[in-house]
Amino acid sequence: MDNAQTQKVPQVPMYFADNHGHLRSKLVPQDYVCQAYETLETPANSPYEPVTVANGHVTGVTQEEHEAWQKQQPDYVEPATPEPDATAVLGGQVAVLTSKVTNLTRVNAQLGAQLATALAGKKEENTNA
Repeated sequence: MDNAQTQKVPQVPMYFADNHGHLRSKLVPQDYVCQAYETLETPANSPYEPVTVANGHVTGVTQEEHEAWQKQQPDYVEPATPEPDATAVLGGQVAVLTSKVTNLTRVNAQLGAQLATALAGKKEENTNA
């Protein structure tokens, strides 16, 4: 084999929409001539499916249209609602308990002061009698 036979032809990605509206690509020779439903133009941003390819451009739908379309797919599974973070739940419980302990400490101090006042008054009565 000579060098001409072993050299690889440069390839580029070609984009097309399959029968389900999914954007697909495959490598084709650099001099490939696209069909009407194909393009060598790389999509500028990630278009929402279903997509169409016409006049050498990939066109997607809006996010709302995509979400509605996605729910109609036979393999669609509703996303699970995330469980609350255990650390956040525990943090909330600790905050509530800390607040209760603070209130109980304040009440305990008030009761201690009232008891001291009552005992002081009782002691004064006993000394005056």
